[in-house]
Amino acid sequence: MVLDPFCGSGTTLLAAKFNNRYFMGIDISRDAVQISKDRLKNPIKSQSVVLDKGREFFLNQQINLRKYIFDIDFVPVQRHNGIDAILKEFYKNAPILIRIQRDNESLNEAYKKLQQAVENKKSQKSFLIQTHNRLNSFVKFHFNNSNIHIVKNIFTKKRIQ
Repeated sequence: MVLDPFCGSGTTLLAAKFNNRYFMGIDISRDAVQISKDRLKNPIKSQSVVLDKGREFFLNQQINLRKYIFDIDFVPVQRHNGIDAILKEFYKNAPILIRIQRDNESLNEAYKKLQQAVENKKSQKSFLIQTHNRLNSFVKFHFNNSNIHIVKNIFTKKRIQ
């Protein structure tokens, strides 16, 4: 028997159903309960990124995260397209988000992904760590969100200049 007292959208309940287990979900939100019921009526089995790429992939991402963020108290965020970490300290009662530019993305692309997360999480202060200057588009991009601060990574400063 699987009991999920905060079932939300019902992901745990779906996993129980796919594994032929009895299950029960509870949630304070009527909307969440309805979403769970709908998902259980028409279950779609998705593929796990963790199973596909392996646990080591995500552990290595945390090691890379610590390469850029050290001596700061943060919580790593896995499987989120826009952010890599959330600082444990808040600013104006909102989370402080961190995004590290990927090797295969321009600064513009990284900024857009962080900007979406800033809007969704209502962050008042966020940081984008620029790791390189390659792949920058020829189209001028305006960084117009004053809640996002771009920090040039000190380890790659020679590569950026």
